Formats: sequence, structure tokens, C-alpha cells
Amino acid sequence: PSKDSGEDDDQNIDFDDSDEEEDDDYEEINFTSPEFDNDKTKLLPNLNDDVCTWVMLWILQYQQRYKLPNVAINSLFKFLNLLLSVLDKSRLKPV
Repeated sequence: PSKDSGEDDDQNIDFDDSDEEEDDDYEEINFTSPEFDNDKTKLLPNLNDDVCTWVMLWILQYQQRYKLPNVAINSLFKFLNLLLSVLDKSRLKPV
């Protein structure tokens, strides 16, 4: 064996050590949902009486369906809030 082949082996060992060090830097991420108590009954708001809640839920479903960014949805919330407050000032409160 020549002297050059020994140097190549040392370099390969160095690369192997750096790979092991990089693997140690990563943490395992747990993507499972948190546990919750199924025994508690949650009262849902009466959506027939609350127009604002119905509109907000519709906007969020629209965002999910068309994969819109939060900036677009925030602008839509502001516009609809202004529109609905002008149309019916007695029922809606500005955000």
C-alpha cells in the first residue's frame, strides 16, 4: 500500500465522523395530535343568531379550499367587516 492510499482513508474517516455529528443535531419531531378529553361536551354557538361567526367560518373554508395566504384572508376579513358594518350598524361591531 502506498502512502497516498492511507491519506485517502483518513479523509474518508473524517467525512464519516462529520455525518454522524450532523445526525446528532436533529431532534425527533412528534406530529401526533395532543390528547384531549372526549367526555366534556362543548357547546357550539348558535350560528343562526350570529352573522359574524357564519361569515368568518365561510371565509376560513374559502381559504382552505383555494389555499389562499393569510394576507389575502386578512384583507377579505377587513373588507367584509366594513361592508357588513355599513349595511347593518346595529347588529355588527367593528373589529
